[in-house]
Amino acid sequence: MIAPRVSLINAICLPPDAVSQGLLWKLKVFERWKRERRIKDVRLFTYAANIEHPAIRIIASMEALLTDSYFCGSEVAIYPFAVYNNLLNTVSLRSTPQRTFVRYHNITPEHLLQNEAHKAGVRRGLAQRATLYHVDHVFADSPFNRHDLIDFGIRPEKISVLPLPLPKGFPPGPIRIREDIDAVRILFVGRFVPAKGLMDFVYAVGELHRSGLCKVEARLAGDLTFCDQEYVRSLKERIADSGLNEVVTVVGSVSPEQLIREYQAADLFLIPSYHEGFCVPVLEALSCGCLVVGYDAGNLPNATAGLGRLVPCGDQRRLADALKSVVEMLRAAVRHPRRASLELDGGVMSVREFERRAAEHVSSFSDEACTEAFARLLSRHGWPYFSALT
Repeated sequence: MIAPRVSLINAICLPPDAVSQGLLWKLKVFERWKRERRIKDVRLFTYAANIEHPAIRIIASMEALLTDSYFCGSEVAIYPFAVYNNLLNTVSLRSTPQRTFVRYHNITPEHLLQNEAHKAGVRRGLAQRATLYHVDHVFADSPFNRHDLIDFGIRPEKISVLPLPLPKGFPPGPIRIREDIDAVRILFVGRFVPAKGLMDFVYAVGELHRSGLCKVEARLAGDLTFCDQEYVRSLKERIADSGLNEVVTVVGSVSPEQLIREYQAADLFLIPSYHEGFCVPVLEALSCGCLVVGYDAGNLPNATAGLGRLVPCGDQRRLADALKSVVEMLRAAVRHPRRASLELDGGVMSVREFERRAAEHVSSFSDEACTEAFARLLSRHGWPYFSALT
């Protein structure tokens, strides 16, 4: 067995964004394997990090990476890929034999962006996908992302699906739908960017509020660091113009502990995204007993696994109708939890059946399940360096 030195490489490591979280998860897994002497060592190279860690190395340039003695001597290199990243270009410039892997998170389509600089970055990122022809294997987050790469021209046998794990703290306990639903609590978690469809969120919540069906409390949570600030301003104006200042609260950035409390206090998770390569928040929501309502974009049908109500992407009217229908259904179901009265995309089920199926679904994204899947894939595609992992 050859115990490898592993290099993780990305332009930024700034959690809580999903790519950085996934990068830190891999670092944690490799450090455990280092203690178990399954690998020799691991380091994470990045231009910027908002956390301190002994394995993180801040570099100033691509040239600094290419001349770093550890990187040059490492047998394995792993790169996340979600936006243009000039460090990914070192794949074709490496001077020593390595096994090189890429974790593909997908790239938001240009037409879903408003900022011209962001659009230019997307175009560069899409062109950079050609780099994937030069790597040994690609780990796609989802079946949707795998098909995206196959459509681009990457050979199917070169791509495996490796889902992102649920963050630490999820699921926080047995999955339970809230039993007292007087005021319906609706939650969104994610970036504040046009691709997330937050104007559609406001429309659907407004229609529910004006229907008089129930009291509505809606909350929008998400890290504001990488948000489109002009879009955030437009969103707040839309909320005010719709007369929803007392209904919709822009919570913004929250701590991991508060995020769990937000999910636990919610009844429904509304996700009107126009593009999703994976969508960790859907899994977080299900793990806390929230039903999911949203669009059928990207990986959302896989992420929800029939445990919600999805409508054709962009159809605001059907989104609002689905939201009202699920609210009515949920309020009736909690009064009689043993009856099969939740009509979801996966069929008709009781409250208890929903809770059981949600627990089964999210368990496949646990830290343990994803670590085992990662080990199997590395053993299969990283020979001879990972033969001791399984």
